[in-house]
Amino acid sequence: METKEPFITICYLDDQFQANLLCLELDKKQIPYYLQSFYDEAYQNIFQLQKGWGKLEAPASCQAEILEILAELPQNVKNDFSLEEQ
Repeated sequence: METKEPFITICYLDDQFQANLLCLELDKKQIPYYLQSFYDEAYQNIFQLQKGWGKLEAPASCQAEILEILAELPQNVKNDFSLEEQ
């Protein structure tokens, strides 16, 4: 889906796993987006510690749909795989 609409920052992402899941869903729905990681080896990842893993940009007209998809993604994957004592 091509768009001439300018891209805006939709959200900031916590980690690469969340970014990958979100991108898979956006690709399925053919929603245009730009994903920017804040990873920078030269500065020893200081920007990821301050700002999060990265940000997602997309047309403003897609913002509501993207935020809905993001809300449906697992928020804390570590808790999903925690071991319980038996």
